[in-house]
Amino acid sequence: MLCWLALIVTACAGGTNSQAIVRIGIDAALPPFEATTADPKVFAGFDIDVAQALAAQAGVKIEFVDLRIESLIPQVANCKLDGGISLIPISPNLGSQALVSNSYYSATHVVAVKKGNLLITDETKLAGMSVGVQAGSSSEDQARSLSIVPARSYLSPFLAFQDLALGAIDAVIADKPRAEYFANTKPYNVKIVGAGFGQIDYGMIFCPQRLELQTTMNAALKSIQADGTLERLKQKWNVGGK
Repeated sequence: MLCWLALIVTACAGGTNSQAIVRIGIDAALPPFEATTADPKVFAGFDIDVAQALAAQAGVKIEFVDLRIESLIPQVANCKLDGGISLIPISPNLGSQALVSNSYYSATHVVAVKKGNLLITDETKLAGMSVGVQAGSSSEDQARSLSIVPARSYLSPFLAFQDLALGAIDAVIADKPRAEYFANTKPYNVKIVGAGFGQIDYGMIFCPQRLELQTTMNAALKSIQADGTLERLKQKWNVGGK
């Protein structure tokens, strides 16, 4: 008897179907969006709950794989993972590497500086300053739209904020959730200045060969938006967006 494949593998034996397993990469170092727990195989956060809600709608089971964000996207692009979710900004560059879902969350860009810096009060004060951004990110695009030529582009926001903490650069333009994480982490000694500007939309990414997975997850996303699940998860994790 022929058993149709759904997403990855749906086994059938004696008429009983087992759930397909989808391997999703995360970078579990950005609470409250994704974080580790006492159990190394269990993760918690807004993105984790969103992915699980989508999986429930799609009828699949997720296996999370924890790795750094700079490795996550190449792993998905090369189909070593089925997908990824880790507050990944949607951009044309991202779409050239992997399949991208519709947006499930939005935020703004912000400027971060070292505490004690009184010269930079918002993005209009960055002229002539040494500004860091994540390479290929929407924040890099936003900097250029403000006629700011980034002094340094980094593979990850962690490296950018590390240099900011060390005083190697004057400011970082980043998405608000990541900037808030570093501002709330004492060793970095940084703060956010001014109001948010622009908009960043975040999505899941999928192996370029997994068009059916992208389609299924987009349908599931539409369902959890319509039934209020997505909004309830935002409230649960206190991540209102923008």
